[in-house]
Amino acid sequence: RVQFLSGLSDEALRDEYETASVFFLPLTHAMANDALLEALALATPIVVTDLPATRDYAGPAARYVEPGDAEQAAAAIRDLLGDTD
Repeated sequence: RVQFLSGLSDEALRDEYETASVFFLPLTHAMANDALLEALALATPIVVTDLPATRDYAGPAARYVEPGDAEQAAAAIRDLLGDTD
């Protein structure tokens, strides 16, 4: 159920965010990130690396995982996929 997409129009990208089960954004560092803002704006469930910039952007609206911790990321994604709320 994972898809890698590229070259989408703005409308197609919006549709993907709106229908996504989870938005996963693994980062090693960040200062600003449009993809995270877009996911937030469309209320997509988010799992993102725990960095100062991502916390500034998403606050309590995301699930945070430690950088490079694949097990923690997988657990957070599974939790969101199983959350019916």
